[in-house]
Amino acid sequence: MTNDGLRSYVRRSTPATRRAYEKLSVLGDWSARRRCARAGAALAAEAAMRVDDTRGYLVMPPAGDPLVEQVVARTRRIFEQRGGDSDGLLSRVDYLRRLPLDDDDLSFDSPFLRFGLARPLLAAAASYLGTLPLFANVWVWHSPNDELGAESGRINTRRFHLDYEGSRQLKLFVFAEDVDEESGPMCLLDAATSERVVSETGYKLGTTLDDRTVEAYAPAGVTALCGAAGTVALVDTSRCLHFGSRPGTRARLVWGAQYLSPFSLPYGRGWPKGSLSQAVTEGLDPLVATVLGRSPPPR
Repeated sequence: MTNDGLRSYVRRSTPATRRAYEKLSVLGDWSARRRCARAGAALAAEAAMRVDDTRGYLVMPPAGDPLVEQVVARTRRIFEQRGGDSDGLLSRVDYLRRLPLDDDDLSFDSPFLRFGLARPLLAAAASYLGTLPLFANVWVWHSPNDELGAESGRINTRRFHLDYEGSRQLKLFVFAEDVDEESGPMCLLDAATSERVVSETGYKLGTTLDDRTVEAYAPAGVTALCGAAGTVALVDTSRCLHFGSRPGTRARLVWGAQYLSPFSLPYGRGWPKGSLSQAVTEGLDPLVATVLGRSPPPR
């Protein structure tokens, strides 16, 4: 089986198989893994905010951070300018629409990169992931929440599921508008409860669980991630069973980004890793260059 074929198989296997794959896949890249772990530990020592391991998520209400306010403003402007252009959407489902971003949105002057690459967030990600994180993706998501919509062959993310990319990851969200239970919010189980449900149901990646099955194993129910515009959330969508964008009376507009281990499932051996590595320019802070996937930390 080729490496691509193996990764494809793991994407549809159990979370335990994914963990085993990640451990074995770094054997040929052990030096880079040690350097990332060492750099990650140094960065994690600075962490003022931490994602609790048993919960797997952290929600922070608006605190008047000017950079967060800039992220909110730019996300709203992108929706105003591009949200009505259905031909330009990057998503394949109607109920969760990924809006296109341009070069300015992904420049180092943009609040998106300035916020996502802020040292306190990188430190929190390093602490949780146990390694130097990769800043892997940036998105603007809009959920109309007006109807069930078609699935277009993709996993139904309106049902309980885990994301596949790694045994751990953190997705960073900023609410661009107020989110309540009528806005189709992300709803989740904490990581410890999710692990038990996954074990007892034999859940496999790339599949979903219905509400009745989950309620049988987790009668305490889910947590809905709600809050005012400017709320910031860090969520491990690889460990916390979750769903979102169910029909409601209001739409949801969210900016998002993703922190992954450099040795997660989407990446093969070697560097550079990920599309954002192309943004690296001469003279950039070496730590930021590594976090963007350009090269591993120095020896």
